[in-house]
Amino acid sequence: MLPHPEPSLQTTTWQLDDLAVLRLAGALDALTAPLALSSAQQMLIDRAPVLVVDLSQVSFIASAGIGALVRLRGQVEEHAGRLVLVAPADGRVWRLLA
Repeated sequence: MLPHPEPSLQTTTWQLDDLAVLRLAGALDALTAPLALSSAQQMLIDRAPVLVVDLSQVSFIASAGIGALVRLRGQVEEHAGRLVLVAPADGRVWRLLA
C-alpha cells in the first residue's frame, strides 16, 4: 500500500472587525477541500458577516475545490453573510471561477 501524501494546502485566518479573512495557499483538491471548508465554517460560527477567501496563492484547484466554494457560498448565505473571493485576474483559478 502506498502512503497517502500530506495535504498540500496551508490556511491562514484573521479577523478585522466584521471582516474575516481566510487565505489559502497550495492545492485546493479532494484531499484539501475539507480543511478549507472546515476553516471557513469556523469563521462563520464566530459570526463574521463578511468572509473573504483569498485564493491568490492557490496553485491548483480541482472540481472538489470548486464544490467546496459553492457549498461555502450557500452556508454564508444561510448566515445572512457575504462571501468575497479574491483571485488574480490572469490566473488559472480566476478562469475556472469565471
